Amino acid sequence: ADPDADFSANRTKVAGDLSTMVEQLGAHLDFEERTALPLFVSEMPVAEYKKLESKARKATPREQSGFLIPWIVEHASPDQRKALFRSAPPLRIVNWLNRRRYRRLDEALLPAG
Repeated sequence: ADPDADFSANRTKVAGDLSTMVEQLGAHLDFEERTALPLFVSEMPVAEYKKLESKARKATPREQSGFLIPWIVEHASPDQRKALFRSAPPLRIVNWLNRRRYRRLDEALLPAG
């Protein structure tokens, strides 16, 4: 068997599978943003939300913050960014130190177009 042909066939299959995954994940996240997240705002008490947020922060490995924080900042509205940086000023520094690397990774993952 020709290893180059196998690579090419596998690459095409993986690219197709990843495209399908991105489409499905996008649809899922759109649904969450339209349906689930508004329920947090309208139904979850502030104290319970803060407790959940604290657990999520503690459960997130520190090494992921170099990607996660710039990703959150990139997708937040201006008001959300202000609130985020006000609630935890060190996040502004983490974002500043990692935003270029995040953008390079993000651009590498985006489909050409």
